[in-house]
Amino acid sequence: PLAHRDRGDKVCIAADKCIVADFAAGFLLSFGAMLGIASLCNTIERGLRFLPQWLRASLALSISAQMGVWPIGSYLFGTVQLYGLVTNLAVVPLASVITVGGLVSCLLSPLGFLAQAVAWVVEGLAALMETIVLFVASWPGAQFLYTVTPWQIACWAAGVFLLSVYCLWPNKVRWPMAFVCFACAIFL
Repeated sequence: PLAHRDRGDKVCIAADKCIVADFAAGFLLSFGAMLGIASLCNTIERGLRFLPQWLRASLALSISAQMGVWPIGSYLFGTVQLYGLVTNLAVVPLASVITVGGLVSCLLSPLGFLAQAVAWVVEGLAALMETIVLFVASWPGAQFLYTVTPWQIACWAAGVFLLSVYCLWPNKVRWPMAFVCFACAIFL
């Protein structure tokens, strides 16, 4: 599976929620995406085992991130991006190359021309990424107007915690841990 991790990443995400007091849109969306990935990615990937590994891993990552982002994005912006999965499959590989290219450009900055050449390629890839996003956003029905109430967000958060416990712990400790996670979500 894509995300062979121990349970430490879930603890880090929970601690991050407690430490960071600035609940800006970017933080909330990042938190939701990481919670979705950490909690659901392996389970979704196992459910897609009939697909080739490269496609299964990409789809599982995108679906789990979208499951974490959709309710928060709907609450903050009043819309749900229906083609986010399609966009992610095209844009995420480009974003990785852009990030590495930006780092390489910075490391080559003492060499002048070579750093500028790499930066030029990175700018072209960023423009391609923007073009893809705008193209998919122009499709009919790309956005669905839907407003989520704070109560629905609380139910979603509780559901993600319970589902993550179901996906992560063995049968013997599954439901006691679900209760502990739910209590922490309510009281933190």
